[in-house]
Amino acid sequence: MRQIFLDTGNHRSLSADAGHRIVEIACIEVKQRQAHWQGFHHYLDPQCEVPAEAAAIHGPTSVF
Repeated sequence: MRQIFLDTGNHRSLSADAGHRIVEIACIEVKQRQAHWQGFHHYLDPQCEVPAEAAAIHGPTSVF
């Protein structure tokens, strides 16, 4: 069986209504319970200012 796992790196406390945005996505393919490193990783432009405290913890900043 082939599966694709997607990770946004977000935490449950985030809210689009509060202005939070996804800035990073990644996925990896798994076949027969074995990771096949044909993955995908990409930073997204949140089109808003990333707070300094968030950038210090997670890495991505507002500069794209």
